[in-house]
Amino acid sequence: ARDIQLEDDQVACKILRREYFNDRRAVADMKREVLLARRLRHRNILAVYTFWETSSERFITMEYIPGRSLMEALLDRGAPFSVGQTLRWLHQLCDALDYAHAERILHRDVKPGNILIAPDGSVRLGDFGIARTAEEVRIRNTGQMSGGTLLFMSPEQLLGDRLDARSDLYSLAATVYQLLSGLPPFYRGSIITQIQMKPPAPIAHLSDGLNAVILKALAKNPAGRQDSCGAFYTEFVAAVEAWRAEHPEAVEPAPKAVGSVGVEAAWDPDADTVQGHARATEEQQPRMGMLLVQAEVVTEQQLAEALRVQEAQGGKLGAVLVELGFVDEARILEAIGKQLMVDFARLEDETFDPEITACVSADTARKRRCIPIRRESGRILVAMADPLDLAALNEIERLCKGQAEVRIAPESAIMKAIERVYTEEEPEQGPRRA
Repeated sequence: ARDIQLEDDQVACKILRREYFNDRRAVADMKREVLLARRLRHRNILAVYTFWETSSERFITMEYIPGRSLMEALLDRGAPFSVGQTLRWLHQLCDALDYAHAERILHRDVKPGNILIAPDGSVRLGDFGIARTAEEVRIRNTGQMSGGTLLFMSPEQLLGDRLDARSDLYSLAATVYQLLSGLPPFYRGSIITQIQMKPPAPIAHLSDGLNAVILKALAKNPAGRQDSCGAFYTEFVAAVEAWRAEHPEAVEPAPKAVGSVGVEAAWDPDADTVQGHARATEEQQPRMGMLLVQAEVVTEQQLAEALRVQEAQGGKLGAVLVELGFVDEARILEAIGKQLMVDFARLEDETFDPEITACVSADTARKRRCIPIRRESGRILVAMADPLDLAALNEIERLCKGQAEVRIAPESAIMKAIERVYTEEEPEQGPRRA
């Protein structure tokens, strides 16, 4: 497709499946992941642009890369890749993941199928969080998990534990394992049990040192892995150089095809599905409600009462919680802001720059429930009542020439600031307060 807002650039579209079109939770989750992923700007990360909605489709636009995924390349090749080639890709992937982790964003679905090979031979890591969100919707609606995703999940991710960068490291190491051996660490039998309990086998043609580095990254306990993807890469390089120093005249052992007919016949990533188990609490309670409980903003009892009132009277859950006196609007927004990693703006304490507020008209500010504040570190700070309103965000970014940096604030505070800042009088010289 071509995006007329991006000077008619060619883009790739990821379309939400029809059966999920009216799944409000699926749409909200997808919007959240897009909001996070679009913050990432790295040469080895597939750029995500925005979430679009029409009367018949909901889809995400992202950078278009003409080429194949590593999974497709591996299947076409019919044999594992060399250590040298894998090392070149690994450098780029580790750099991309460490960058994302520094931004406090996890990928959650690193696997060969989510890594694209660009025409110049470099790789792009795609689907930050988005693929996992789609997978969670699949599990919720069908009770099944795709085999291709399961094979690269860390033990803690399978258990639903709290994740950190070392979970992505495990998935990256499982990806490297397949690139070098032709197969994932575990690919037949009881996959979940093996991921949780069984040590992966060393790769036969690799040195003991290189196997030790890869298997360390595949440790069951995150504490047993390297501290970061960069540390994994450093140890990987050291092991390769150590082997080359010990065998200066040797040629790297050639990996053989798996079986007599290659990788594809030995393992079909879509051949099997595994039953997934969604937690009952997630099925019964809205995502925002659980977020507020986890943030200790409301208790489970208060949430249950608010849900009963909401079911009887209708309305938004947040408004019901406020009406019942359990929490105020500001605390709800602070909790949501933490999940979205969006800072909270206290507009009563903010100084507004007239030149910056002029980027957005008063009518647009009221319609979109937002207000530009000032410039900071080359970005334009914009307070929004709903950072997940991507239609509003798209318009604000266009008006701010792509320089908008979102903050979250109560709608009441935003509307009050709009009435004070946008007046028909001549603007005063210098900054002003709301």
